[in-house]
Amino acid sequence: HPGVEDYAQAIDTSVDAFTDKQADLIPTVDYLLWALRGGLYDQGGPALSEITNSMRNRARSEMDMRHNMIMTR
Repeated sequence: HPGVEDYAQAIDTSVDAFTDKQADLIPTVDYLLWALRGGLYDQGGPALSEITNSMRNRARSEMDMRHNMIMTR
């Protein structure tokens, strides 16, 4: 920001606060619950059916998936 007088010091202070492993800690269980719940819902919610084979690194055609949208000019 142009109004910051000591820009380098401000960045160092921000980085120190962000990487401090002793301050502003929450219990591990609370963090894990937050991460798991956020991860599930950010990805569309819990699975609704069984996954029978791996979908990792497969093309849509190999998974019998079709594109939902057609791009036009």
